[in-house]
Amino acid sequence: MNNVRNTLSRRYAQAFLRVFSHKIKVSDLDCLKQAALFLKKRPHGMFLMELSLLSEELKQKLVDDLCQKFTLPDGCKKLCFLLIKSRRVSLLSDIFNHIIIFKEQELHIAHFKVTSSTGLSHEQKEQVVRFLDNSIHGSINCTYQVDTSLIAGIRLQSTSFLWEKSVKKRLRDLQESLR
Repeated sequence: MNNVRNTLSRRYAQAFLRVFSHKIKVSDLDCLKQAALFLKKRPHGMFLMELSLLSEELKQKLVDDLCQKFTLPDGCKKLCFLLIKSRRVSLLSDIFNHIIIFKEQELHIAHFKVTSSTGLSHEQKEQVVRFLDNSIHGSINCTYQVDTSLIAGIRLQSTSFLWEKSVKKRLRDLQESLR
């Protein structure tokens, strides 16, 4: 994402949250994620919404359908119409993503990618969550994946937290110390 687009998207998201933050629930974040992904995969649809050839009634119907399909929170229709009017509707997916990021920060929700050298048992996954609970205060969501290149061990990563205990890391540290 280029800097101008990113800056604009962030500003629209911040302005939206100044007005509607109190109306957005945790369950709305998943709806926004689904809508953002849907829109990201269909950039041509957003381009068409900016064309003056489309009637206002058709644009309104499309926005209504989008908000209904994804059960978007209050204020999203107003945001869509503002973006259509200013010919910036192509930013909508990015704005939704920024809204999600800002709201998750406000609610102290952290997403972790847990990578291990082998599949983790239910018990091991519970240990990981307990470890993260003690390290990060807030709500924790984990996605798990296997990466055999770790050789043995585990890696926990979010946007602001990284913890790794693996053979791969030890080898990397050893290699760096030899330089």
